[in-house]
This record gives sequence, structure tokens and C-alpha cells, in this order.
Amino acid sequence: MQTEAYRITGFAAVVSALGFLLRWLQDLRILDPETGLAAKGAPISVLVTLLIVFMAAALGGIAIYLGRCSAPTAPEAALATHSFLHKVVNLAPAFLLAIGGAAQLLQANAANWPESQVVIRRILGLVTLAGAYGDLLIANGVQSKDKALSRRIGAGLMLLFAGLWLIAAYKSAASDPVIWRFAVEMLAICAVLMAIYHLAGYFFEEPTPRRTIFYCYLGAFLCIMAAVDEHPLCESICYAAAALQLLAWGYTLTVNLRRPEDRIVKDTGI
Repeated sequence: MQTEAYRITGFAAVVSALGFLLRWLQDLRILDPETGLAAKGAPISVLVTLLIVFMAAALGGIAIYLGRCSAPTAPEAALATHSFLHKVVNLAPAFLLAIGGAAQLLQANAANWPESQVVIRRILGLVTLAGAYGDLLIANGVQSKDKALSRRIGAGLMLLFAGLWLIAAYKSAASDPVIWRFAVEMLAICAVLMAIYHLAGYFFEEPTPRRTIFYCYLGAFLCIMAAVDEHPLCESICYAAAALQLLAWGYTLTVNLRRPEDRIVKDTGI
């Protein structure tokens, strides 16, 4: 399945780059200079919406196509890495998240935010560091059955991080009348949360391979789009880390699938 994994990951990367460009153009042209609000029916907004719908539909079709393949249910097989570079790519997001969390703690003290925002940013910075540690636990423990507990703890920490990230993003954007300014960001964090949730199913003996692959690639696409939005650099680092991790998980889960013909050959001994 390596060829299919390369193709799907490459497709997601190319469409994500297009989404990044369109989102950047939308951020430049979204506001009406007279009212300060988003212009209704702007062509660039329509293009962004159509691209998101297209990507979701395409990934849904890919997930249905992959349903013909046999998916390993054990995390040691489903998330097995096959090269040193593959392992590095799975470890790198944890270090990026750690950098993002540390930067958020520093920025919470330096930025001119209201006291309520400062508290939320400090909490989010600490939870981001916890999420980085959880990501590291998953990456280090996925190859060994003896580390089942550490994998579950890691998944729990990452779910906590994504949940608090969503709450903090909502609190920051709740008073903004321009929905387009934070809509993609909210969708991105929700997709990250769903991807982590479904990946955690492998560690709790409730795997959902196709849904996990779908949310991994969709989350990566939306995170790359959201990274161009106007927010602190520390948050951009978190979006980059999430996108890289989800692409790595999506690729890993796909490459470890087995085609029907491969399964038949192995079962019959031909």
C-alpha cells in the first residue's frame, strides 16, 4: 500500500497548499472597507467553501475506497514505522508542540491581553506542553505491547490539549462579528480533536481505520489553511505541528493496510 499512501498524502499536501493560498487571499480581501465586516458573497469566500467541501468529499471517497482493504486492529501493526525517516517524522511534531507551548507561556506574560485571556493562554501553554509529552508517549510506545498504558495516557493528554485548544480559540473569537475570521480555525481544531479521538480507539481496542484516516487528512488540510490566519506565532507552530502529525498518522495507517489480493495470497500460501 505504499504507492497508495504516497498518492493520498501527496494529494492532501497539494490541496492543502492550494487551501493555504486561497485562505491567504481571502484574509486579504474578506473585509468590506466601509463596514469592516466580511463582504457577502465574495468570490474568494465561495472558492474557499467549495475547496473545503471538495476536500471532505474527496477524502470521504478515498475512505470508502480503502474499505476494500484489510486494516490491522493492533496499534503495533496499524502504526508501525518502516524507516528511520518515518520515525523522525512521527517524533518531530512532539518537539514542535513543546516549542509552541513554551512560546505560549512566554507570550502570555509579554502580550498586552486582558487578564482573562492571560489566564487562558497560560493554561493552554501548559496543556500544549502536556500534549507534546502525550504525543511523545504515543510515538515511543506504539511499537511495544508492554507500553499500552503509556499510549493511553498519551492519547488522553493529547485529547485534553485539543479540547482546551478548542475552548481557548472559541473564547478568543466569541466576540468577533466576522465569522470567516475564525471559521476555518474552529473547523481545523475540531478535525484535530476527532482525529486524536479516533486514533485513541486503537489504544482502547475500538479502532475505526477509515474514519481515523479521513479525519487525519482532513485535519491536516484544515490546519494548513488555518496556519495563515492572523494569530500569534506560537499558535502557527501548533497548527504546523498538528498538520505534520496528522499527515504522518494518515500515511502510516494507510501504508499498513493490506490489499484484498495481498491478503488472499498470504492466506492461501501462493
